[in-house]
Amino acid sequence: MAAYEPCLEQFLKAMQQAEQARGTLHNKKPLFSLIHELWLTKRFWFNYAAQKLFDVNVLFDNCLNKGSASVKLLDDKVHAGLEPFV
Repeated sequence: MAAYEPCLEQFLKAMQQAEQARGTLHNKKPLFSLIHELWLTKRFWFNYAAQKLFDVNVLFDNCLNKGSASVKLLDDKVHAGLEPFV
């Protein structure tokens, strides 16, 4: 999280500007909005773990483990899917 979070707002603003320039902001949910939602709900980490299998243990211990503070921040829908995923 320490690597991603400091640049997140800048990245999302740049993405929003790019989508605006391409005329794609009229879509139901623009990509920059979806990415922001993934970050807020912590679903980002599920997607990351699926792509970076060599990092799964670190992600589980720090982001998805029931004892970690991050799990308590998950929304109900994501939290319900955590057990089958683990």
